[in-house]
Amino acid sequence: MTTDRRDFFSTVLALGATPALLQLLPEMAQAASAAPDAAMDMDTYKFWTQTVRRPSVSFTQTGKLPLSRGAEPSVMLFYSDKTGFLRAHDEQLISQMQGSGDVTVSVAMETLRPAAAHIKLMRENGSGSLRVDLRQAVPMHPLSDTLSWSSMGTIAGAADPGGVGYQNLSYDPKATWGASKLVPLVNGVGFWAWNMNVQPGQSKFALMLAKIGNFLPGTSSTSTSKAKGKAEGSAGSASSSGGPTFGGGAETGTSSAPGSSTSATSISGPVKQILGFVGVGLPSIAGTALHVVDAIYGFMQSQGGGKPDTVFEFQDQMMYATQDARQKYADPGVHLLPGEYVIVPSTAVRDLLGQKYKLLDSALVPADTSDAQKDDAMPTTLPDTPYATIRVAVSPMSAACT
Repeated sequence: MTTDRRDFFSTVLALGATPALLQLLPEMAQAASAAPDAAMDMDTYKFWTQTVRRPSVSFTQTGKLPLSRGAEPSVMLFYSDKTGFLRAHDEQLISQMQGSGDVTVSVAMETLRPAAAHIKLMRENGSGSLRVDLRQAVPMHPLSDTLSWSSMGTIAGAADPGGVGYQNLSYDPKATWGASKLVPLVNGVGFWAWNMNVQPGQSKFALMLAKIGNFLPGTSSTSTSKAKGKAEGSAGSASSSGGPTFGGGAETGTSSAPGSSTSATSISGPVKQILGFVGVGLPSIAGTALHVVDAIYGFMQSQGGGKPDTVFEFQDQMMYATQDARQKYADPGVHLLPGEYVIVPSTAVRDLLGQKYKLLDSALVPADTSDAQKDDAMPTTLPDTPYATIRVAVSPMSAACT
């Protein structure tokens, strides 16, 4: 099945794309023209236009999550030195949550380690696409619609196929959100979704962000060592709420682009040979606009490259940051605490819950690994298992945010 790009962009405009999205459409159209026409990958398109928001849409319409969501290919775990690995919905975590009230949440992907097969594909002129979405479940007064924070990044293929590369990347979505780095959750309840895939060649989305990345500072073929510490991922000049901001590379800085602010998203790891990680952020956009973003993203991701291979995949997951929220809503969800969470395939959960591994410097290593051994252990631990570690901060919402 094919879709004419002119018809698609006309539909997007008719749906009510925000001014922030309109700033991106010329780049999207040019990128779409640069890639040969190909049949859409309908599985990818349907996931982004129908499946990914099913839980949050059901909650908005009925106050409940759908009864059946199917098997989840990826699982979210909580980790601390005290508890080891626990499922993120484990009831042991409830007592450690804030009691009640509104909160603000911030997130950063401390370590992103695709599986060996994914790394091999990206080295052979493939591309990887990462998307992070946080969404309110209850609108802030006096708004009638919930707000969402989205960050989308792409990793281009490495110039040197023999390079080590792609081990222990990090991605800080806050660096793409301008001044809107904190996500306010009314009543301490919201949704998040973390999704990544890799594919042969370059999708139209990857081509678009690569083109944008040519105008950004910090698009570098090197990354800083974890031994030097992770950068925070600083933002450039702040954008207005709902406006797109961009980030990429391993260095920081700012650049002017019409109608947008730019920033560099931090990338770090114990190895070098990293090329072309560019991100774009859409902070505090209305839920209605999010569906337009999903349609654009699904369209761009479903064309231009080969069949995408999932690294990790989630529909919107309900997250509870307060005990009151967890008591009020009976639906299962992530119990959100300050600390670290890990995304792994469902096939790897048993070994992690069996405490055969631990997190050291935000990376998986065998449980008996010492600090002196960690640099050697990180790249070789579970090489066929993709994973990501996420650091979460939760704070009571200040009066200035309400």
